[in-house]
Amino acid sequence: MARETITAPFGEAVRISELESTVKRRAARLGKSVDELLADDRKAIHLSTYPSVDCLDPWEVEQFCLGNLLLERISHAQSCPMCAAMLEVANSSELPIDAFMREVAAARPILNARDRTAAFRDPLWDIVAVTAPILILCIIAAAIIAVTPDVILSISISSLKWTSLTTVSAAIAVALIVFLSGMTAAKWFGAQRSFQKIGGAVIGGLFATFTVGYGAFFTWHVTSNYRGLQSAEDRVLRIVASQINDGSNRTSVVRYSPDSKSLAGTLVAVPGQNYVNMYWDHGKRTSLGTAYLGYIAQRSDGKIAVRAANQMIEVNAPIYQSQQIERGDTVFAFVPSNTDKASKIFSIDELARKGSQQ
Repeated sequence: MARETITAPFGEAVRISELESTVKRRAARLGKSVDELLADDRKAIHLSTYPSVDCLDPWEVEQFCLGNLLLERISHAQSCPMCAAMLEVANSSELPIDAFMREVAAARPILNARDRTAAFRDPLWDIVAVTAPILILCIIAAAIIAVTPDVILSISISSLKWTSLTTVSAAIAVALIVFLSGMTAAKWFGAQRSFQKIGGAVIGGLFATFTVGYGAFFTWHVTSNYRGLQSAEDRVLRIVASQINDGSNRTSVVRYSPDSKSLAGTLVAVPGQNYVNMYWDHGKRTSLGTAYLGYIAQRSDGKIAVRAANQMIEVNAPIYQSQQIERGDTVFAFVPSNTDKASKIFSIDELARKGSQQ
């Protein structure tokens, strides 16, 4: 039923409710104004004794709608306004709840395409909200590692670099495939709303769980490789130190393979005159640094250094203080290939002692 309109004092058309429309129709049918009808209704309510013993029961209203109500009972409704109103509503072709829902639907603002999209969760954004921070952290970590002047760390990571990229790319591809499959399955089974609510969050959570687990696996392998390379470096220097103390051929090349399944290569030490060049050989040689043979001295500015041949190699004080080495002791000062400062110092006597025990 279409809504009726009334004209406001300033000429503006205003919609009136179904109740107001019904009141107007009743007033017109009874030959009264709306105010007179409402006044009579209020008076009838105050004077009403409804329900009386003669008033209709609910089952009689049902019988009336089915056309089975006795005439004497119908005649009661002619003299009882309340029962008459009840029969009028019950005999309506439209249920009250339907009228109410139509009122609500008509009053609800119509959403445009953008508003309708915003009214629902987008599962793809849920996935992006979870995966994007993880990927950004991975990129930042890779950038920090790339500029870190630690050759051993770079070698430890390089053995897993392509495997990690492949694994993360495959995880992203799987997440997208699962998302598309979930969308298709949800549409097929009529569960779009449920998928919109939790589908993206579940897929993103599974991706995050996998990424964190693989990150722990990656960190463990890198740490293992790093320690293996450092241990191999120390072992090679012990062998060279033993050769020096024994007076053997100091120009012999020493090779040692770290005990690591993910590191494919060999640590090579090439002794020279008062120095040892260290390389990582994995098909091509990567310089790790040089171990200079010298002794602990003090520079003119008071800093600790290692005098090796015709040069003074600066040593960080904490490295020197952490070892039981005194001035004048013969040492190896290891200088990484990307710096001119010693990152580690080794006592020749201590190295030779440990090498003879192996």
